[in-house]
Amino acid sequence: KEYLMSHIQDLAKKQLIQSVNKFPNNYLSHQKLAEWYEKNGELEKAEDEYLKVIEIKPKKYENYYKLAIIYNQDKKQEQAIKLLREVLKRKSDYLDASLCLGNILYETEMFKEAINVFAEALKYNPGEYKLYYYMGMTYTRLNDFPNAKEYYKKAATINSTLNAAKLNLGQISFK
Repeated sequence: KEYLMSHIQDLAKKQLIQSVNKFPNNYLSHQKLAEWYEKNGELEKAEDEYLKVIEIKPKKYENYYKLAIIYNQDKKQEQAIKLLREVLKRKSDYLDASLCLGNILYETEMFKEAINVFAEALKYNPGEYKLYYYMGMTYTRLNDFPNAKEYYKKAATINSTLNAAKLNLGQISFK
């Protein structure tokens, strides 16, 4: 069964490569090949294909987002940050790009920059639980517990079924 699945995947990959070679500006073939490479951990090849996809259709912002995720997975945070900032200049209300950029900045301990990204995203998505929660987490890392508490409370108000905000709020209150 595993052999058969592997063989089918190899055939699918070969067909995609043939399609890309025969029709070098075929958006869908490049996108599917990029997704295949990404799924199979071939990040460098996935990057190349997403770059081609972006070249073919530069206003499809989800491809920039996908490329930024690959850059981040491939430990190319600077490239991911630059790409996501460019996307947000063009489409400032793109929530996934804001969340991704904010999280990369958070992971690289650029906390004030992360707060700026999350705060800007809140202008377009005022009811988004994750933004308030991530703001709370970021303020916690800055040891700004009053602001952290405020954002955790807002997150808990927006979605009372997700307990992470309540837990963090309790921990801050304990301090």
